[in-house]
Amino acid sequence: LIKSYLEGEFTNLTSGQVYYAFDRQQNHSDKTLQDYPGHTLHIGQDFNIGKCASVVHVIDNGLPIAVDEIMGARDTASVIQILKDRYKGRRIIIYPDAAGNQNKTSAQMSDISLFKAAGFELNYTMKNPSVRDRVNSVNAMFCNASGARRYKINTKMCPITTKTFEQQ
Repeated sequence: LIKSYLEGEFTNLTSGQVYYAFDRQQNHSDKTLQDYPGHTLHIGQDFNIGKCASVVHVIDNGLPIAVDEIMGARDTASVIQILKDRYKGRRIIIYPDAAGNQNKTSAQMSDISLFKAAGFELNYTMKNPSVRDRVNSVNAMFCNASGARRYKINTKMCPITTKTFEQQ
């Protein structure tokens, strides 16, 4: 309530936290992109008009670490240009929201088609898993039944991603 009323922050006052297993300190990593010069980048991509969201990961010992984010790009073409400029010379695999196969940024091509045409590797299914399965899977990565925290986030480099996991 203090954060909401006195500090003006959005807080969920009506129900439980969706990503309850996320802990800003315990799921934090100080690792940055510079710690992984030759690693492939794995980018989770969400499409929204005027607010595209990309979370950049590396895989370290088989586990994901979010090391960067691109938030608020106006459209898919903007995201493509940012990725090409910021991560030049890196192998990039995009994991788009399956809805990007229907969404059309341009009159002729879907968002996913634009990434393909730009030369990116894509890994996606034609249909997203159920919301319940996605939430359970992410929570288990944040902290599973054995107490293992298998998904880390550089909370300094990914502040909006961090805030989203805390507030959703």
